[in-house]
Amino acid sequence: EINHMDDPRTSSANRYLKRKIAVASFPGITSGSIIDCTVRKSVRGKPFFFEALPHADSAPVLEKKITVTSKNGVDLKISAGNMKKISAKNMLAFTGKNFSAIPEESNQPPVTDFAPSWRSSEGNYAELYSAITEKMYALIKKASNDVKKTAWKIAGKLPPEQRAAALEKFVYDRIRLIALPLNEMLLEEFSLPQTTLNDAYGSSTDRAILLAAMLEAVNVKYRIIL
Repeated sequence: EINHMDDPRTSSANRYLKRKIAVASFPGITSGSIIDCTVRKSVRGKPFFFEALPHADSAPVLEKKITVTSKNGVDLKISAGNMKKISAKNMLAFTGKNFSAIPEESNQPPVTDFAPSWRSSEGNYAELYSAITEKMYALIKKASNDVKKTAWKIAGKLPPEQRAAALEKFVYDRIRLIALPLNEMLLEEFSLPQTTLNDAYGSSTDRAILLAAMLEAVNVKYRIIL
């Protein structure tokens, strides 16, 4: 049985588009059973496609097999890892065994940001990078006086070498993380620094925009790296 439910990541974050997750129930499944599923993902309106799948999540995995098939004449290439080609050039396969469960922690970023994962990509990354950084810098430049005053209140009187750490701690402690990976977000969902500060929550991208705006307010140099 498969049910489509509200994604808990955005159910309490009203400024982001509501997302759905598919929850599958398998009555009678026992340890050692094989669960075979197919996931199809389409990306529109973006110059670059990126997908990441963790080897394991909150539950342990005895064995995971991933097969990727590319259509429309795209030649799949292996850049790293233990994937292997299967006959036709448009098919790749990965097999892994005995992945331990990953403990859940508060303020935890997406699992694929820190745990062993399988990644695939296609398209013009340079074009995507330019679009994302251009959008982020534009939002940073629109930081309100309230954001700047907050930054000075927190770090303005500290020695320059201590300001970045103080502001980073403020954003980490006070802005609740919404675990939306960058590849799942639309550029239109990126938020102004003031909005993230007022709402006290944000994706990793929005928290970075807020932090950069606060760093700029106290004359600390920064650079966006994706």
